[in-house]
Amino acid sequence: MSERYIHTHLCDIRAYANAIEKRKENDCTMESVLADNARMPRQMQENALPFVLIDDTYTMPDTIVFAEA
Repeated sequence: MSERYIHTHLCDIRAYANAIEKRKENDCTMESVLADNARMPRQMQENALPFVLIDDTYTMPDTIVFAEA
């Protein structure tokens, strides 16, 4: 997520904070989201993994397929 997206959609991010990362909504602060998000692109690139930068309105796809580790 871009910083702009985080600043604009923090309420939405908090609403879904527990969906994947198992965060509690009150643990999901602007500072924590920005810090976590700053690490993500670097980690994805270091591990040659694709990622999508969300910078505008984002709609969840109907189907999400997770690869098994």
